[in-house]
Amino acid sequence: MGKYISYEKMSKKQQKIVNASKRGSWGNVKPITKVKESAKVYNRKKQNSQGCGYSFVGAAFLGVLRRLEGVALADSCRC
Repeated sequence: MGKYISYEKMSKKQQKIVNASKRGSWGNVKPITKVKESAKVYNRKKQNSQGCGYSFVGAAFLGVLRRLEGVALADSCRC
């Protein structure tokens, strides 16, 4: 075993090794602060995910029917 050297007199490299050995692991804890988003804030993704009130398959079927009737496809989704 070597001589004891005070922390202040150690080289920066040795101090780094000592600091790393004292530091522990966070384990399963994530040290990121999480904040719940306000319901009042506009969220474009939330609006687009709701769609026009019917599923994509239903929208496609409705578009085919409107095309057959001669109505423009652009008018099929008026939300």
